Amino acid sequence: MKKTILVISMYFALYAMTMGQDTLKIQSGGHFIYGVHYDGGSNEPMPSLLLLHGFPGGYGDVLDLGKRLSKDSINVFTLTLSGISISEGFYGDSSPIVDLRHTIDHLLQPENVAKYRIDTTNFLIGGWSFGGALSMIVGAEDARIDRIISIAGFNGAAFLDRCAENEDFKNLMLTVFMSYKLRGMVNFNPLRAFDDLDKHRHRFDPVRNAKIISKKPLLLFAGTDDAEVGLVDHIMPYYRAIRANRGRVNFHVFQTGHRFGGFQDRIAAIASRWIRRK
Repeated sequence: MKKTILVISMYFALYAMTMGQDTLKIQSGGHFIYGVHYDGGSNEPMPSLLLLHGFPGGYGDVLDLGKRLSKDSINVFTLTLSGISISEGFYGDSSPIVDLRHTIDHLLQPENVAKYRIDTTNFLIGGWSFGGALSMIVGAEDARIDRIISIAGFNGAAFLDRCAENEDFKNLMLTVFMSYKLRGMVNFNPLRAFDDLDKHRHRFDPVRNAKIISKKPLLLFAGTDDAEVGLVDHIMPYYRAIRANRGRVNFHVFQTGHRFGGFQDRIAAIASRWIRRK
């Protein structure tokens, strides 16, 4: 099994190099997790974005934003969390947040700041779907994060409420989680997924955490036809709560679904201007 992981890791590393990208290898506890660096290409310190996948995600880009934003002299780092795709370890409990802490520590080590030409005064975190939720949690809590980007950011409290109210929906989601496990996409216990989220509900409730999130500028995207992270039930409650706490939110809504088909170029253009405007 270890030989298989090594071969897969080498394959992805070689693929990344041929695409002009740099594979990241980061220690998180007793194992390694992997990611991709999309180099902004400047010799000067650049705005830098840690960009997170939705769940389960994988290895590579997120909505093609790494590729697009790096053309505008923005460093983008994507991350494959523990137990997912080629990353080692087990996904569960607080592992995603632990991974992010270790990744930020790694990127902001002086030698990596110099290597990747990271502007530490303009270091952002962002993500799509579940990655958007993680971005709001870690971005709000970590003083080293300057700003936050959430693209269809998941509302854990809204998800758990729907599961409690609709047993059919919960069973459907359990089937989806089981399929991830059976297909080898995630090394996790799908039967514990709901309990893990509920255990950390206080962190995955952006309405409850609106006061702390509001202390950082937020770029927020949503889709009117998103059936997975709904505009009305997931996003509008925390948008209103953050605004009620005087949060600085730049909010863009498109007539599209969860994956923002046909609008990824516009999201990249808006994000690029917002990131570089500081």
